Amino acid sequence: MRVFGAIGAIAAMCAFGMPAQAMLIIPDFGTSITTAGNSAAIEATIDAAIAEIDGLIVNPLTLHIDFQTASLSGGGLGTSTQTLMGAFYSTVRAELSSDAATHASNAVLATAVANLPTGFIAPDGVTYSTTGQTLLYLTQANYMLLGNTTSPCYDSSGNYVGCSAGNGGTDVGVVTLSNATSGGAALDWTRPVTSTTTDAVRVVLHEIDEILGIGGGGSMLGNQTNAIGMTDLYRYSAANTPSYATGATGVYLSINKGVTSIVAANQTAGGDYGDFGASGCTAYVQQAFTCQNQQANLTATSPEATLLQAIGYTLIPVPEPGSLAILATGIAAIPALRRRRGLR
Repeated sequence: MRVFGAIGAIAAMCAFGMPAQAMLIIPDFGTSITTAGNSAAIEATIDAAIAEIDGLIVNPLTLHIDFQTASLSGGGLGTSTQTLMGAFYSTVRAELSSDAATHASNAVLATAVANLPTGFIAPDGVTYSTTGQTLLYLTQANYMLLGNTTSPCYDSSGNYVGCSAGNGGTDVGVVTLSNATSGGAALDWTRPVTSTTTDAVRVVLHEIDEILGIGGGGSMLGNQTNAIGMTDLYRYSAANTPSYATGATGVYLSINKGVTSIVAANQTAGGDYGDFGASGCTAYVQQAFTCQNQQANLTATSPEATLLQAIGYTLIPVPEPGSLAILATGIAAIPALRRRRGLR
């Protein structure tokens, strides 16, 4: 296991003008990585993906994530494992509203909250049978982001130890990446990728996003009929027409009641319903099905960043021109679920 130096990361953020209290993801590398012949390339790829995310998000949240490699079934490229924490819709909406008030620069979240109904039932009308309220499941990282107290559920080797204090948990999730060296499941740990390999940076970003709470980590569609995920709050098939059905067509994600589409939602079985369903080989990190010889990154303008903002993450403000010039010169939870998600 190798742990990325937190002090060095904070120093780097300060040097580039980022807030010292910003997102900090610390990777714990398993022995499947540290003993690999190409361990340096794998670790550098993971660090590069983490740097993209840390460089975007201002929320002062430190998360440990375990990283491993393995042979994945069905030609999978990567999987993420995280614990989902339960909370009722009215509570989550209040937490999102409070987060929006704290982070006034997050216009996406402000719009999203303004378009979410008050009360106890989410837009799609899904209710938990024993209460008549909408039950949401959030990834542990998203749950912590919104101010809830919980202990990490995994140790630094990726073993589930429970989410109670004193259980030895350090990590909020586990990312397992394909160790294939040839064929469709082979990852390219360097860029540019070739015509027969898949961009590893893209896969790492995809799986971290799911631990943060979007993509497969943000939807319960296909898994639960009486509970939803965070990004399920934003699934629509037309203006003012929420959608929570695997057989629906023309489904997309929207923060203003379906009036404006952020991106198409995946409705194809075999891929996570929380992922994106744009046609063809679209260069989105959160695309449900990827193509070889195609790279993707997480940026402030990507649909992934919009969804992250809609579930409570706030982007680091772009420095004013004057600042750029200075830089240039050097100056009460319901029992949790555990779930494994994969990318193909």
